[in-house]
Amino acid sequence: MRTAMNRFDPIYDVQFMPDRSLRLPSKSYIPALQQSPLYQKLLRPFPYSTKNLILRLSQFAEINHSFADPHVRRLVMIMLEQNWTPQGFALMQDSADIDAVYNAIQTTLLIRLGLPDHDLLRVGINAILNTQPMRCQGSEFNPGKMGHQQKVTCIHSITKSLIALSIYQDRYPEKWTFRMQEKLDEGLDYLLFNDLFLDHRSDLDLQHLVFPFYPQASWLEMLRLMRDQSRLKHPGCRKALQWLQSHQQEDQYWYSSQAATLPGWVQFDDTYEPSLWITHLADDILRQAA
Repeated sequence: MRTAMNRFDPIYDVQFMPDRSLRLPSKSYIPALQQSPLYQKLLRPFPYSTKNLILRLSQFAEINHSFADPHVRRLVMIMLEQNWTPQGFALMQDSADIDAVYNAIQTTLLIRLGLPDHDLLRVGINAILNTQPMRCQGSEFNPGKMGHQQKVTCIHSITKSLIALSIYQDRYPEKWTFRMQEKLDEGLDYLLFNDLFLDHRSDLDLQHLVFPFYPQASWLEMLRLMRDQSRLKHPGCRKALQWLQSHQQEDQYWYSSQAATLPGWVQFDDTYEPSLWITHLADDILRQAA
């Protein structure tokens, strides 16, 4: 890692601390978190709509040990009260409103945060297993703008669902099942054998360098998934890897794209400035793909 990385604020070191064995939050991490100007931004008040809450918690989930903070745990409880159903995570407390993308996102953030109650988050995994198709059926045969949007939405839901399965596999290997593995392999194979979506119209919806990630998937997020699943050497990753390499600047850093203005969302780096978060991730992806 570059020397400049070591000058990042304290939250950077906490984020990338390789401590996968930790299950319960430790209060000893709170002072390091609270020294960070970025973490202080995440603690600022925001409107507690369902989507805003999910966005903010998704950002906390990218920071190891943030669940040690009582504020974060309180936000998790609010989200569970609003969105948990026995059928999966909804956008309101009504199973009819379960959305594949947001079910997967909420499941992922709870696993990343280290929610101690496995049964609460397992409903999200069950929803993926029972209801999430791992192919974009039909939309590729529907030309025009509507067909394109259907395919892009399908790509987002597949990607987010695979990420939830992948992180579940990593955190709960003792609970991993053959059915889960089948579902994960089916989705990964679909993405890879479609060459990460050669349809150039879909590409444009996926090519944004923003961290933390939007509810909409991106090639960078897909590549992190492929890294975690040891699939980066697959030919289907080639185009996305070339795209990622092409966005490295002369100073060897990657810069954040122009970010959308979303309530509850905080960008970790300034736009058009060297992004240490993206650079660390991109470096790791390209090194493992080499």
